[in-house]
Amino acid sequence: MLKRGYIVTVLLGIFVILNGQQMEESPGSEIGDAVFRSKFINLPYTLNWGHTGIYFCSAGLREWEVNGDLENSDGWHSVIQASGFGTEVGSVTFSYFLSGFTQWGKGYTSPRLLSVNERKNILNIARNQYGAKYPELHPFDPEKNEWYYPKIMTPRDIAHGEEGCFRCDGLVEYVYEQVVGGFFSEEEKYHCWYMDENGNWNGFLIFCPRELMLRMVPEQPTPPEVEVVSPEEGEDIEDNIHIEFTADDGEYGSGIDVVYVYVDNELVYRDDEDSDGEKGVEYDYDASGLTEGNHYVKISVYDRAGNLREEEIKVYKGEAPYVVLVYPIGGGIPIDCGRVWIIFSRPMNRASVEGAVSMEPSVAWTANWLDDKTVVFNFSEYLDYCETYMVTITDDAMDITGKRLDGDEDGEPGGDYTFSFTTEIPNVNVYVSPSSHLFLLPPGGVSISGDVVVDGAELKKEINIEVTKVVTGEGLEVYGGEGIQTIPAGGSVSLPITVTAYSEGRISASFTVRSTDYDCLEVSGDALFSAIDTSSDDGDDDDDDPGDNEHPDDNQSPGESHYPSLIVLQEDTMDICDNVGVLLNGWGKGYGHLMGRYGIKMIPIFSDFTYWRNPDTTLSDVVKLIVIGSGGLHPFLYDNEFRTRLADYVAS
Repeated sequence: MLKRGYIVTVLLGIFVILNGQQMEESPGSEIGDAVFRSKFINLPYTLNWGHTGIYFCSAGLREWEVNGDLENSDGWHSVIQASGFGTEVGSVTFSYFLSGFTQWGKGYTSPRLLSVNERKNILNIARNQYGAKYPELHPFDPEKNEWYYPKIMTPRDIAHGEEGCFRCDGLVEYVYEQVVGGFFSEEEKYHCWYMDENGNWNGFLIFCPRELMLRMVPEQPTPPEVEVVSPEEGEDIEDNIHIEFTADDGEYGSGIDVVYVYVDNELVYRDDEDSDGEKGVEYDYDASGLTEGNHYVKISVYDRAGNLREEEIKVYKGEAPYVVLVYPIGGGIPIDCGRVWIIFSRPMNRASVEGAVSMEPSVAWTANWLDDKTVVFNFSEYLDYCETYMVTITDDAMDITGKRLDGDEDGEPGGDYTFSFTTEIPNVNVYVSPSSHLFLLPPGGVSISGDVVVDGAELKKEINIEVTKVVTGEGLEVYGGEGIQTIPAGGSVSLPITVTAYSEGRISASFTVRSTDYDCLEVSGDALFSAIDTSSDDGDDDDDDPGDNEHPDDNQSPGESHYPSLIVLQEDTMDICDNVGVLLNGWGKGYGHLMGRYGIKMIPIFSDFTYWRNPDTTLSDVVKLIVIGSGGLHPFLYDNEFRTRLADYVAS
């Protein structure tokens, strides 16, 4: 639950962060959420204790009445916290809350969703504790020490002049208790430090910021929803743009804070009136000064937590026809997309359009008009994989009045319009069957058979491939699994392999599939094969009876070991409670044989720290403890990759 770490400071606190950097990146919270970061403390031993506060977002908080409504949050990131020794509950910026540490996740909240009013209530209750002091910490002086429950979460009583006292986690727990219920029982809150108010040892810590975070649930903040009524995409304008939209942060959001409207990236309208529910906006922009051509209306809506939603709409000023919408565009387009769509701003002369549209590389197509503004060119065949197609509409295209296309969108007739799209990569998967196998030696020279399977179930047209392999390691060999093949649409091919174990060792085999038709295709499948010599060896060539060995399974040194007993492998580790592995190096190998002497099954661990039965499984998910015998790490003193793998296993 709590991990040891390096000592940084002893300052702990409860923060109310306020007046932060306006419109900076959101911490990923809704208002009223708890935010956390790491915090190391070394009394009586080093713990990654953590630090917490209550997230808010307001530049107008200083003028906000404690019991009043929530207004003018303005996108400033702030937190309510107790900053530490010698300070009071108050406001700081979010960056000050982090103080150089990394934020733990994003925001955390109650297991059930919180309404806007509940979020505002959380902030009001927290604000009522402004001025509460921070508890004194005197580990060796019980008379002065205040790090005990209920002292660390004692609310202010303004009517009776009591100042209150809060530790950072105490404030968050107290505030949530008042609104939606806390996260600790009375007994658990008693274990908030290593000693109680009388100086008695208090057992293991339970109530602390990190444990509070683990009992809350990660927040899923959402930006406001924006529904644009006017203008429509591609709308023709003259001297006025009517802008109309609604914004809503939903039942469980923070509420709408402020909206901005831009025309060609210039701010033309701002509405800072807060709203708990849906907010409607209507605004007429004088477009008489705009030049002819394309223009862009952008709507930006912030909720009270600083989460942003933006919508941009293209409008056009001028008399010439122009292109409003095309499809497809971008990358990953299916080769069976079947068509190109073009929508114009005005009714078009059909013959002129059909003669003005072309595509490279060329594909046979037929034109189908849905109305006088919309034409669809239907392909007569599938496109090629990984190909970029360029569509050109020349200014020979005219509307029904004879005005040429404004392809360059400058407001005047003339200029070609072009767009492009790139088709998908062939969907091919490759896997090896079996993907792992452990040979038990002797005898040597034993083999298994398998296949490299190239699965093209999702292929839409035939492709040609080449399969190559790379094998690393020693003691075993892989034969086959290479060659040039053709995969039919929706089909697959199999290349046989044979794996032979000659001596104790381990190899990895990677099979790579590339297309001889398309440079974009390259996928791989991996396999892992191992061999263990489980035979008995009493060290006496004249007598193979293990019972005659004076020291069964004893080790003289890591290099002079005699193993009269067989290693017994645990075939399926998922159904046993204590999954313990043994690193088969040094005296650890002798330990494996010693376990075999008494019929105890073991899980072999190799230097690559993969699970031998399934290399795709994370080893720490299966093996919770690794036994490393004396001399087991000696071969890896200068192996940085091994050190990294070992460190990753320990960390996970």
